[in-house]
Amino acid sequence: MLFPGDPDDPIADPDQKLIWDEVAKCFEVSSEIVIIGYSVPQYDEFFSEFINHHIQHKNVTVVNPSAEHVDRLELLIGKSVSRIHSRFEDSTLAHA
Repeated sequence: MLFPGDPDDPIADPDQKLIWDEVAKCFEVSSEIVIIGYSVPQYDEFFSEFINHHIQHKNVTVVNPSAEHVDRLELLIGKSVSRIHSRFEDSTLAHA
């Protein structure tokens, strides 16, 4: 489980750098990325840059009850995403 927006700098903190390097490797071999319940706050510049760089040629599904948060993510990555407007535990993904 990743908690984007952690106040520690992911590049400067060796433990977080290791985690994000592994995430990047997973993104490279994945054809679809699912983002669950993340609001993409403006202060999280690291996540914004990371996701924008690694997600361009992927199918993206967002599970989030907030249309505003999904809209923000679409603006960030510059393409539309598959939307599941519900809490994760209420979605079909939770029961797969």
